[in-house]
Amino acid sequence: MRGFILRRKRNKTFTRTITTHWKTKATCACSKTLSIFFWDTLHVKESLLDFGSGPTPVLSELLHRRNVRVDCYDKWYQPKKIYTDRIYDGITSTEVFEHLDDPIAILNELNIHLHQGGIVALMTLFHPKMQADFFQWWYRRDPTHITFYTPKTIGIMAEQCGFEMIKDDGRRIAVLRKR
Repeated sequence: MRGFILRRKRNKTFTRTITTHWKTKATCACSKTLSIFFWDTLHVKESLLDFGSGPTPVLSELLHRRNVRVDCYDKWYQPKKIYTDRIYDGITSTEVFEHLDDPIAILNELNIHLHQGGIVALMTLFHPKMQADFFQWWYRRDPTHITFYTPKTIGIMAEQCGFEMIKDDGRRIAVLRKR
């Protein structure tokens, strides 16, 4: 399974559920971890896009506190594509890519809206390397999670879309730089 994007067909009766209190706390912790991990890789820190910001854009609030202008887009909660005529220094995407049926198309789209040398910081839990562990993995049981990654697969997608992967944490975060 290593090196492959694993996909599952999306349930056609998919409905979005309201984020519970514990999930919001977890989102805060993950957003803070992501912002710390990618912050030093940004050369310019003036404008960012939070792509898939969710119902409560926690990461954008953390970045606002650092005096960064952040635009938010989320297909369900903030569906206006505010980013279509803008170019950003960085783009974050927290817990989004596992929901995508065409992640390469999205990476190509994000590339268009990024300054040369800008970064994309992705957060999605990387799947276990062993097949037996994958089948026991709680993350795959979410019916909205249809695509799973390893750092290697993200690196391959990055190359195909005009990025280089500059670092990952081996668990859930990858940072890509536009070439």
